Amino acid sequence: MRKEVSAGGIVFRKKDGAVDVLIIHDSYGKLAFPKGHQEKGESLEEAALRETSEETNLENLKIITKVGTTKFWYTFGGDRIHKTLHLFLFELEDTDVEPSPQWEIQGVEWVKLEDLAKIETYDNLKPILGKAVKLIYQYK
Repeated sequence: MRKEVSAGGIVFRKKDGAVDVLIIHDSYGKLAFPKGHQEKGESLEEAALRETSEETNLENLKIITKVGTTKFWYTFGGDRIHKTLHLFLFELEDTDVEPSPQWEIQGVEWVKLEDLAKIETYDNLKPILGKAVKLIYQYK
């Protein structure tokens, strides 16, 4: 068994009177959020910002708050891995820029905030997703 720590971002933008949230289509074809490993000497916030920027090519992300943490198991290369994932809420300040996915993910898209709770995602992300929606409504 191996343990890993990852961090990622839930990105939202305010554009034309609406609020959109960025979701990715991960390498397994599931809807999720950008995330990745925390590097040595890096804070969780720094890891979340770096990974979110790397996977989507978005800059000018402003951290709002930590949304939550989830733990789960998965298998990779025959190894059983216990992962702790920390997710942070980011606002995209440059609303005219569009994300472009990197090799790790299959695609990215903006979803209207009011439709976010309807997306099909991993079960362990659903409580964090619900909390993110509440935080965005409070923030906007």
